[in-house]
Amino acid sequence: MSKITTTTKIQKTISSIAKDVKNNPYIATVRGEPVLIMLPYFDKSDDIIEDYMEEYEMFKNKKKLEKELEKSTNSGISDFEI
Repeated sequence: MSKITTTTKIQKTISSIAKDVKNNPYIATVRGEPVLIMLPYFDKSDDIIEDYMEEYEMFKNKKKLEKELEKSTNSGISDFEI
């Protein structure tokens, strides 16, 4: 189960949190709003992090991507041939 804490508390207790994050992921908040997560690192986790960041970017740009998809769909079938 994730532990929820403030960024201020993280600044004050980072060494103990760094030790505990191996057992419990942390969600940091600013004024009650979640802003970041801290997870334990392991070998080859870079691929998972890259996938997560791609999902995050798509979520963040969802409206723009939906408009582009709608524009593409409305343009009809392409005459492009290979």
